[in-house]
Amino acid sequence: MLTVKDQLLSVAEQLDPARWKGTDMWQVNLQDIGIDSIAYIHFIVAVEQQLQIEMPDELLDFGKFQTLEEIGNYIERLTA
Repeated sequence: MLTVKDQLLSVAEQLDPARWKGTDMWQVNLQDIGIDSIAYIHFIVAVEQQLQIEMPDELLDFGKFQTLEEIGNYIERLTA
């Protein structure tokens, strides 16, 4: 079974592989690589589909999570 981290990285890479090239995908600041609020929401929707869960509205706050690691840690706490 894939971990939350594996699934988040897979979704991110599938949505926009060029954006992530040459980065530490797990720890790069999302805004530093050009992720805006629209791309962020698109990513969250794709994650919901991949993980088959519904994210709380709190996760939709683009400014609250700076990295995939922060998003992953949040999801792991939710699903524990």
